[in-house]
Amino acid sequence: MDITSSIKRAVLVFRDHAELDDADVVSALVRDGVETELAERLVEFLPLAFYRAMVPSRPGQFADHYVRMAPDGSASPDRKLAKEPVYIAAMKEARAELASGTSREEYELIAGRSSEAAAVNDLLQQGGSVANAIFSPPVFLRWVDENKAAGGQWSARKWWQFWK
Repeated sequence: MDITSSIKRAVLVFRDHAELDDADVVSALVRDGVETELAERLVEFLPLAFYRAMVPSRPGQFADHYVRMAPDGSASPDRKLAKEPVYIAAMKEARAELASGTSREEYELIAGRSSEAAAVNDLLQQGGSVANAIFSPPVFLRWVDENKAAGGQWSARKWWQFWK
């Protein structure tokens, strides 16, 4: 299944099964024919793209990169979101959904899964303001070894099992 079809399938899974955690979303996508690696990346990047496309922001408010945690607990070098194919395609879909008039409720079923959405909601619930907020880069727990051939190999350790 190509990336565009996989994104559309992921959108349906997020909306139809909002009760699923990330691991279960990955499993559902794999059962539906999405490659495991892509399914995992969709769980990372689709909510991020949907949230960022939805909220008005000012330059510099959101980081233009992300990091990954290594198995030893260290952080990867910064990785540009603008060079991440899954994020780029997810952002295209997010903007298309906004332009098509998707209901706010349906849209937020995906955007609300973003760690940035959770941080903003926590801040607002504590009486804070996002007017001058600057967000740290997203941190993903699934490790990509960039020293391996063809853009990296995925570790056998599942990204959501960061404690192992």
